[in-house]
Amino acid sequence: MIERAKSSDQSDELTEYVALLESADNELQSKDSDLAHLRSNYEAKEQEIRALEANIANLKHALNGVQSSEGSGDDVAEILAPLRDAIAAVLKRSPSLPQTVDLITTLYSDRIIFLETAKTSAKESDRGGFRQGEKAFDLLQKLATEYWQQLADGKSDQQAKAVFGQNTYAANESDALSNEGKRRRTFCYRGREFLMEKHLKHGVKDSLAETLRVHFEWLAHEKKIIVGHCGKHLAF
Repeated sequence: MIERAKSSDQSDELTEYVALLESADNELQSKDSDLAHLRSNYEAKEQEIRALEANIANLKHALNGVQSSEGSGDDVAEILAPLRDAIAAVLKRSPSLPQTVDLITTLYSDRIIFLETAKTSAKESDRGGFRQGEKAFDLLQKLATEYWQQLADGKSDQQAKAVFGQNTYAANESDALSNEGKRRRTFCYRGREFLMEKHLKHGVKDSLAETLRVHFEWLAHEKKIIVGHCGKHLAF
């Protein structure tokens, strides 16, 4: 009986010891998961900081150009006021679509050109209560930075589009275009007409407030992106 009791006690101790080990292992796994999450957040913040630093550098370059041009201080202030307001709106995560277009144009004038049709469509969406300004800025900034850089480095469009992630970029329309649909996507740049099926997309509703389509073309010989439309979904 004494031996049996000792055996039972040892078994209980072993069971308790195993339970403690399992608990410690679970805690370690949880800590590893938390650490991986923190590392992911840190890397995302680092990428955001690098993007902001690049924006600041481009903005300084643009401001230097404005300040070195002829004109009074009042003239410079008048020119800078919309830009200042656009930057403030981006920092508050609530830029209008026209503000986003103006800011991207200023920061990346050597890389991207918004045709008048794009500016007009942005204003139309703005009048319709467009509420996706933060997303629009994110997409257009990637278009003018990461995507542009990939193509400028000689990468294929198939490789470059990966910077946008899933379901945000399309090389062509999912449905066959009617003649009218092709006309809506055809834009003139320097006397040449371009059918711009490449587009960025956000939202699926037929809504000026919620949906965004950015139709563009890459001109390799100029190393520039030409945007023909930046606004509502275009009918097929």
